[in-house]
Amino acid sequence: MQILIYELKMALGGVKHTSPGRDDICYAMIQQLSDRSLEIILKLFNMIWNAGKLPSSWKHGIIIPIGKPGKDKSNPINYRPIALTSNLCKLMEKKILYRLTYELEKKGKFSKYQCGFRGKRSTMDALIKVSNEVEKTIAMKEIMAVVYFDIEKAYDTVWREGLLIKASRIGIDGNMYNWLSQFLFERTFVVQVGMCQSSIYKAENGIPQGSVISPILFNIMINDIFDDVGFGVGCALYADDGAIWKRGRNTKQVISGMQTAINKVEEWSIEWSFKMSTSKSSYMIFSRKKEDFKDIKLLLYGKPLEQVKSFKYLGMWLDGRYTWNKHIEEIDKKCMRVLNVMRAIAGKEWGAERDSMITIYQALIRSTVDYGCMIYGSASESLLIKLDRIQYRAIRICLGAVKTTPVNALLVEANEMPLKLRRVQLSLVFWTSLKSYTGESIAKDVLNNCWEYLSNERGYGWKINQLAEKYQIANMECSVSPVWGEVPKWIISEVKIDLGILDKKREWEEMGMIKYQVNKYIQERFYASMHIYTDGSKKPRSGITGIGVYIPEFKISIIKRLTSKLSIYTVEMVAIIIGLTWVEEVKPDRVVICSDSASVLTSLFTYYTAREDLMCEIFSLLWRIQRIGIEVAFCWVPAHAGIAGNESADELAKNALKREEIDFNVPLSKGEIKSIVKENIIKEWQENWNTDNKGRHLYNIKKIVGKKCINGRNRKEEVIMTRMRLGHSRLNASLFVIGVHETGLCENCGEKETVEHVIYDCKRFDEERKELISNLNERGKVNKDLAYLLGYDFNRDRVGYRMLIEYIYTTGLSERI
Repeated sequence: MQILIYELKMALGGVKHTSPGRDDICYAMIQQLSDRSLEIILKLFNMIWNAGKLPSSWKHGIIIPIGKPGKDKSNPINYRPIALTSNLCKLMEKKILYRLTYELEKKGKFSKYQCGFRGKRSTMDALIKVSNEVEKTIAMKEIMAVVYFDIEKAYDTVWREGLLIKASRIGIDGNMYNWLSQFLFERTFVVQVGMCQSSIYKAENGIPQGSVISPILFNIMINDIFDDVGFGVGCALYADDGAIWKRGRNTKQVISGMQTAINKVEEWSIEWSFKMSTSKSSYMIFSRKKEDFKDIKLLLYGKPLEQVKSFKYLGMWLDGRYTWNKHIEEIDKKCMRVLNVMRAIAGKEWGAERDSMITIYQALIRSTVDYGCMIYGSASESLLIKLDRIQYRAIRICLGAVKTTPVNALLVEANEMPLKLRRVQLSLVFWTSLKSYTGESIAKDVLNNCWEYLSNERGYGWKINQLAEKYQIANMECSVSPVWGEVPKWIISEVKIDLGILDKKREWEEMGMIKYQVNKYIQERFYASMHIYTDGSKKPRSGITGIGVYIPEFKISIIKRLTSKLSIYTVEMVAIIIGLTWVEEVKPDRVVICSDSASVLTSLFTYYTAREDLMCEIFSLLWRIQRIGIEVAFCWVPAHAGIAGNESADELAKNALKREEIDFNVPLSKGEIKSIVKENIIKEWQENWNTDNKGRHLYNIKKIVGKKCINGRNRKEEVIMTRMRLGHSRLNASLFVIGVHETGLCENCGEKETVEHVIYDCKRFDEERKELISNLNERGKVNKDLAYLLGYDFNRDRVGYRMLIEYIYTTGLSERI
């Protein structure tokens, strides 16, 4: 099947601007080419595809060695090779990759335990499976032996002929097989350091580094590594990071079974020319029994494997007693280094502004704490509180708050959710991912009920279904992803999508002729086509959704009430599906679907979407419609611009919201369920904030969580306003709490020196206060309410904000707060 022009355009639309190879052609250059020039590139691609012969320049790479952090730079082994290859070749690889992935995934050729380099799979899949098995072992008072395998130079030692043998066995043939054969052999490279290059060398073995298609080729090669490990042996694989395990009560039986499994993996490696590293491979024994496991030996290639007490597997430290001590200790060390950096870039009166500081916290600390939190969340409270302290310290630095500030007020002011609630949120988001998986998945098994779950454990598998019930998502139908569809997209002709009105909308609006020009545009471009207008609608609070489809030529109106809580993007896609279904049934000659959703029409062009299931349905409909000779085009029209057809469709969609019964059930996407989870989590956070007895000073100012705080012009102003809002500063009342001041009273008035006192009552500042009140009175803004003075009104009233800051400066309070 020939590569089509719209496939090339889609590939160009999704590229990242990487460095070019020897030809110096970068993606940005190709994106600027005209359609005529792209047709020439397409012709070249199809000639290569049909002939099965690649240009030699496409098989040449420039290797840039990058030193591994913390390693000895004098040893060549401690460098990571980065290969620069032709971007034109990578562009063709992208199209080959999609076709190859489609065939392998749709036919279920990959083993379910392979989690690497696959759509919607991640390291969490392998980690959640391993941790779940360990939790079951602990719950059942068993032992579990786990072996972690490391393949020496995995990419560089792939046996190319063996890869082609495996490709042939799983059904890869024809042009695809010929292309892969040419792609793998006769490759050359040079090593470049600075401006100096080595001589040209021939790559004798392995698959190309830095290639788009190499990861899936490696998956093909390693796909059957654990096929023969035997009954009762579990396994997980992320790229070349593999683990096998066996659990039971009888130690000898477990170790014997593990040795047999290791022997099978060893035989596989010899057959397919891989070598497991005996120095980097190791094993662990998980158990809380008092039994001594030091005498246990497992052999690989006749050499004993090292037994370790803790091991870093896919970024998480696992320890033999499954306490998470080591992992949380490592998180603490890493985050403390970041905290030191944060202290160095912001102080009380100087440094980065609050938004920048919070961004640093989110990128370097919160991301570290988030990784795997749904797994290590089963750790003891005494360990998890260490992570809470890290969060509190980081937020205090970001805001410039004093140490006496209540932590709940800190988090509300910074709009950062407590880690305990965030762990729940991320656990439910991952639950949604597991529910949406198509095909087999080792991680999805964790959600299934089993007899081990009857014990009282705190692991992910034990609690996640109860959490889904608590947060009202357990019974929601989730759309599947990834979806490969009944029809591959490369056999569908290019979809005609007209966004011309979008480019001219502003110009026509300035002319005051938007309605006239749009109608004229549609009539001129699609005069011979039947017009079908589609629209969707949603009630913001209840989440009720509905669609309307209007066909003016026949005065046909279609109204459908849809599932609640869908996004408006999904609703608009369903409206188009309903319109195309009508086209398939009635069979007009030419049709133009007019929609006011630019995001949906753009998705149809690029094929990048959050609703793969609906996108596949649209393309399947288009394929069937095209086969019977019907021409279909799509055109964007502006909403609420007086376009008669669009206004009718909009009215129909709003009428659909009034229906009691749901006419069309649509599964919710992962993103839509994620929004529901977040909404429920924030609701719980709000309830905690409402009922807590701490942080009441800020509560009077900021009653709603999840809102962004005000920002000043510089760090000093932000710190002053933050401390005033939080009610904890360097005033005497706060100093008294930490034992620095004897009484906490104002030296002039004899009353408690709080923020309220120095703004409203302190006699020392009578003159300055009169001026402040006078200025506020002139603007009609005076209000004897601290919540007003320090609250959100200053987001809109920047003049009032400046007046208050000026008052603080002129009174000298800025140096004390």
